Amino acid sequence: MIRLWCATIYIFDSFGTQTLLINHHKLGRWVPPGGKIDQNEIPDDAALRECEEEVGLAIELIGETPAIKGCKVRPFGIQVNTVIPDEKEHIDLIYIGVPTNKSLPTVNPKEASQAQWFTLEEMKDPHLNTFPEVRQWVEKITREWPLIVQQKKGVPHRIENR
Repeated sequence: MIRLWCATIYIFDSFGTQTLLINHHKLGRWVPPGGKIDQNEIPDDAALRECEEEVGLAIELIGETPAIKGCKVRPFGIQVNTVIPDEKEHIDLIYIGVPTNKSLPTVNPKEASQAQWFTLEEMKDPHLNTFPEVRQWVEKITREWPLIVQQKKGVPHRIENR
């Protein structure tokens, strides 16, 4: 079994009301930016790189960062996706990010046909061509946004699984 480590980034506006997805060529669905973590690359750096490459945005990762030398942002979650049953899996480190400026996304035509901001209500549309897990992550992040923003400000708290 081949297992590849990946970084997936749910980019939200600063209010936590919209998330940016790309209409991915290879997958044929709306998904968050992300991709494989290169050899010798730190996962945080991969997340930042993938956002820059796929949507042309500089972002800030949001999450718990222990005040210990060498610590990086803790991923919001980890998801294993089967690419080819019994042959290949992607281990996705799920990150949350917000743009560092008001630049508009610029889609990389090699990766996707377009990028678009979606509200939670738009994500619930059954006609939106995405994966159920993408909807679930967006719903979870939207629901927990007030706690997530506290992490950004350095206020420690515990997020319970629901």
